[in-house]
Amino acid sequence: MLGTIDCMHWEWHSCPTAWRGQYTRGDHGYPTVILEAVASQDLWIWHSFFGLPGSLNDLNVLYQSAIFTDVVNGTGPDTRFTVSGVEYRRGYYLADGIYPSWSTIVKTIPYPEDEKRKKFAKRQEAARKDIERAFDEGRAICEYDENASWGNTVPVDPPQQDLNSFSLTNDFTHANLQQDLVEHIWNNVNMVDDDGAEGEDEDE
Repeated sequence: MLGTIDCMHWEWHSCPTAWRGQYTRGDHGYPTVILEAVASQDLWIWHSFFGLPGSLNDLNVLYQSAIFTDVVNGTGPDTRFTVSGVEYRRGYYLADGIYPSWSTIVKTIPYPEDEKRKKFAKRQEAARKDIERAFDEGRAICEYDENASWGNTVPVDPPQQDLNSFSLTNDFTHANLQQDLVEHIWNNVNMVDDDGAEGEDEDE
């Protein structure tokens, strides 16, 4: 796992009047810009993409982000790994349900039907809280200054990527990776469940 990816809305106090419509979402009622970030367990931010209109959602932002540019171009670092006896070519990010079923994204199982999948869902959802803790102003490495002036900087949209031309969007690999992780966590990872019982660890 390379980290956890998510988006957060930040209020834009000095948003120009002409832009307020596209930067305001109904559930906020004021202009915001979106921060897409990847955080690791130690709350270190490894990727950030900031400034898109607050009317967009996480999926819209992902399609404009450059987070997977090196993967698409074949220039990224070697992050291959093996899980449940299967080698995967690149590392993955944990994400919530709005994200697409790509080969580099692992989502939870919304309605797990057996104990294996329930255990996986608990682990995934617990680990995904890293990004929420990183966004917490009280715990963040770099504090957000609400009084800082944004000036009249105009956000520039990055070039669109043709993600469909690469195996990044392979939902077959996405499903296989999730299933292999389900098996790996069930067989190798200790976790105290709600009833106090621990899973077995075959490595010990």
